[in-house]
Amino acid sequence: MRKLFIPAVLAAALSAGSAGAQIVTKLSGIQPLEHPSSYAEKFFAEQVSILTNGAIKVENYHNTQLGDAVANVQSVRNGTIGFTVVSASNLNQVVPAMDMLSLPFIFKNEAHFWWYLAQPEAENFVKPLEAKGIKKIAYIDSGSRNLFTQKAVRTPADMKGQKIRVMASPVMVKTMEALGATGVPVAWAELYTALQTGVVDGAENNHPSVVAKKFYEVSKYYTLDEHMRIPDLLVVSTKFYDSLNDQQKAAVMQAGALTQAYMRGAWKISENKDLAELKSKFTQIIEPNKQPFMDAVKPLVLAEAKRLDVEKTVNFILDSGKKFPINSIAEVVTHAVRGVADLTCHVADQGHEALPLEGDQVTGLALVALVQQDLGKEAFMAQGGGGTDQRSCLLQGGFMEPGIQMGFNEQAPGFVIAIGHQDVRGLRVELRERLLVGFIFALLHRLLE
Repeated sequence: MRKLFIPAVLAAALSAGSAGAQIVTKLSGIQPLEHPSSYAEKFFAEQVSILTNGAIKVENYHNTQLGDAVANVQSVRNGTIGFTVVSASNLNQVVPAMDMLSLPFIFKNEAHFWWYLAQPEAENFVKPLEAKGIKKIAYIDSGSRNLFTQKAVRTPADMKGQKIRVMASPVMVKTMEALGATGVPVAWAELYTALQTGVVDGAENNHPSVVAKKFYEVSKYYTLDEHMRIPDLLVVSTKFYDSLNDQQKAAVMQAGALTQAYMRGAWKISENKDLAELKSKFTQIIEPNKQPFMDAVKPLVLAEAKRLDVEKTVNFILDSGKKFPINSIAEVVTHAVRGVADLTCHVADQGHEALPLEGDQVTGLALVALVQQDLGKEAFMAQGGGGTDQRSCLLQGGFMEPGIQMGFNEQAPGFVIAIGHQDVRGLRVELRERLLVGFIFALLHRLLE
């Protein structure tokens, strides 16, 4: 029965589109045309037209043509526009609890983030928006957020006295305060000028947004602290949605599901490409030890969960994070070998630096460590793995594959981690021992915490 659902919706929508006047509405976005969010918005409009046989036309407006995020939310609520893509942070003006999704470091990694959004708990969490005139259609990937500043930020102490632009989110303002800075809400369209004139000393966002808005022209340092992972939401005005017939409603929701899947792929490609571009744009890209940042905001997470009355949901998210250990493994490897070498590999599907090593051209593979840790196949599969998952490794000189291999070991539960090296035979014993010993000690420390 499930396999017949999409064709049935399509057939009904096609029938609905054959009679009556065309319905025209607007989708307002805040990103430039070349941003992946704008690609997703255009894709959504195309799918709505296809699934309704042209009965509904969605006109796209980009780059704050119809207003900034706050204005778009209000326009959706009053039915002036049909759709917008908006950060969950900017929905706190309507439902304060939505600011929970701005809490720092609550998601272990990307897989954990998407796992939560697919749970009934997440669906129930956004449901109160409907009483305020907003209906969630899909989640739009927005990656992890990082700091870009005039002064180098390696630890929270480096943020003292700095004015950092944030969205109009109490949680984001308080997060900057917990890190020693001052959070300053500035409209997205005004941020470039604010950085240029010194109204703020820095800001935070994802790789594609930094590239699209050219913030590297008015900032020197990019700190990959990944302090937040906040979803964007593709939403529809309930006034518009309620005016549709059942077939049209189903078509709109199906277009949303297709767009969510489309955007995840478009985002990953853009994120990796843009991070590579930013290497030559900033004075320096900094990979800090995230733990001091996490420690600094931990009391804030608990306090804000209580203030927003979302303690149960936050505890659910934090507890479920224990099922997603891969990012932790990558991080302890990073700490174990930090400072060993100049070349850095980026695990493409994680989007952050993971295994520094020596050499300037990777042409071979060297087995570094077999980590015997009973993670369970279910946890591994949740990361998108299966058998041996070869991941591209983004290098200064281009792409190579395989550069990093992570595979589940059926006979001895654990992960085989291999890294590329210029000359496998020349891999120095001391480097290999340092990797292995450092990794094991770091892993044991993490497990005993």
